[in-house]
Amino acid sequence: MGIALNLVYLLSQVLRDSDRSNHAVLTIGVQDCYFDQDKLVHSFKRNNIRYAKVPQSRIEYTTGFHHLSVQDRQRYSRNLHQRSLFEFLGYSKDNILSLDVNDYEGCDIVHDLNNPIPDSLRGRFDVVFDSGSVEHVFSTKDAFFNLARLCRAGGIVVQFEPVDMINHGFVNFNSYIFQDFYESNGFECLYLKYIAIPTEGEDSHFLEIDPFLLREPLKAPYYLAVFAAYRKVHEVELKVPMQSFYRDLFETSASDAAAAPIGAISTDMKIDDYPRLRFLSWLQDNFERIKKKCTTLKNTRLESQSALVSQPAPVPNLPPHHRIELL
Repeated sequence: MGIALNLVYLLSQVLRDSDRSNHAVLTIGVQDCYFDQDKLVHSFKRNNIRYAKVPQSRIEYTTGFHHLSVQDRQRYSRNLHQRSLFEFLGYSKDNILSLDVNDYEGCDIVHDLNNPIPDSLRGRFDVVFDSGSVEHVFSTKDAFFNLARLCRAGGIVVQFEPVDMINHGFVNFNSYIFQDFYESNGFECLYLKYIAIPTEGEDSHFLEIDPFLLREPLKAPYYLAVFAAYRKVHEVELKVPMQSFYRDLFETSASDAAAAPIGAISTDMKIDDYPRLRFLSWLQDNFERIKKKCTTLKNTRLESQSALVSQPAPVPNLPPHHRIELL
């Protein structure tokens, strides 16, 4: 997906350490930047984002956009290289590395994320950043495990992944996979929002939407991505999580069913039938329980709605959101 100004803004909100010059950054893939130096600096100033002064002699320009024709590629020849972007964000160029499945775009580390990373890469990076690569990895589980292992304790994993891009990667994502994987594996949430991006004029603005306020796909003129940033609090043995909605529903329902009186059950029934009958009783109530659980989950997030800025809706199904202007 590359890096547009909307993602630069989001990165500036989560990469807040005062001294980043010694921090090691790993990008998944060599990401194309969809802006030149002037546009980037203008956006920084427009949004009061602090940025480092990078001497002109150190500015690097893109070596990417290989998917375009040579003629079209010329239009992006003055766009920044991702190393220069991270320098503007306060990191040292020498500490900015990239990992890819091959060296076609000049990455620093060649590795296929379908396979576990070598021990030499474990816990090496303060920032692990993926802007639309994981959806192209067939083994989503291995990809997530690898991102978590690349990050050192106290470091941050940042992902910006597609939600509704058709015929793009192997998969699209929603917020549950980030919440449930990272929070089950020693990470704390710094930021988790859906990002609505205009299909035209992408650099003009974007919308932040709380995951629990988005109930259906958006329609044109927006497409959706999910932005997730998680800090590793401590190292744990990684595990595959159960989706939290169903885990919570099952645990609550199973607890209620186990505590339910069984005096109405026929004494002619065998004792082995009691668990089955309890389950059938729970199953009869299941529809109502799911409705109640959905209501509970929604209510726990209603307070966040008051902090959101509602904008005039350009589409009929636009939920409450916060609009950020970029230029």
